[in-house]
Amino acid sequence: SLLAAFELLQGALGNVDLLHERLATEEGLAPYGVVAILEAGMHLKRAGPALVRFVERGGLLLADRADITDDEGVPVAWPEGFFGTAETPVFEAIAARRRRFGSGRTLLFSADVARAYQRAVERGDRLAVRELRRAVRDAAAEHGVRVWARSSAPEVEVGLRACDHTWLVVAVT
Repeated sequence: SLLAAFELLQGALGNVDLLHERLATEEGLAPYGVVAILEAGMHLKRAGPALVRFVERGGLLLADRADITDDEGVPVAWPEGFFGTAETPVFEAIAARRRRFGSGRTLLFSADVARAYQRAVERGDRLAVRELRRAVRDAAAEHGVRVWARSSAPEVEVGLRACDHTWLVVAVT
């Protein structure tokens, strides 16, 4: 579910923005270091090329499927080897394929990571929750994106807000 994907990303990375697919343009993606497409089987036709350019220019794309179609039902034509081929284990049956592409990187999970995260939360499986969050956080860190504030307790959400001369850390249980 979208909520599980959001909670996974927020738990791993702290502050997370939800972007409408209309913002999946070169200009719309420019302010971001990481973009995640989780549980998305379709997006606008122009989004595929914009995501490729985002990665080429230095961004990190996290995805849980490569077989995405556009709004006309045509499969997205990712560049050859865009998501890499060698899998590394993440947790239990989930693996990831990583690849440098242009100045950026891609990470493709082998399974629906948001659904696996949701099941782990529902079961109360703290180890699975921690490991799935760690996979996302480590991918971002390898790419140079650092989390400014986070809680080690999965039931505590932490966010950081900043403006001139002021930093505010918010924790919600």
